[in-house]
Parts: sequence; structure tokens; C-alpha cells
Amino acid sequence: MNAPATTRRPADVYRFEAAVRRLAWTWLTERIAALVARYRAQQTVRELAVLDDRELRDVGLLRADIVQAAKTASARG
Repeated sequence: MNAPATTRRPADVYRFEAAVRRLAWTWLTERIAALVARYRAQQTVRELAVLDDRELRDVGLLRADIVQAAKTASARG
């Protein structure tokens, strides 16, 4: 068996693998960020829903605005 000690791969394969890895990590990072944003929005909705109407008016919200305000706040980070 006179196999070469190291196997060399073409440089374009490495570039392709690097591009695929970047794309996969970007996709995964975006999905995780979306899940975190959705969780934060749900948490904000739960917290605002326990306030009475007077307390909501104090912070400038109506009960009908809770979901939209939570989505907006979670999108800002």
C-alpha cells in the first residue's frame, strides 16, 4: 500500500464549504433571533395583560394595542 500520506483537496472545495457553513450559521442565527423575539413579545403581552385599563392609559396604551406594542418592542431588541 503506497497511499499518499496526506490527501489534498482542491481549494475551491474549501471555499464552497466555507460559504455553506456561513450560510447555515446565518440561517440558524436568524431563526434563533426570530424565536427570541417571539418569546419576548409573548412575555410582554402577558405582563401588560395583567394591568388594568387605567394603568395601561398611564403608559399610553389601550388594551387593543397590547399585541402590536409588544411586537414593536420585541423587534427593536
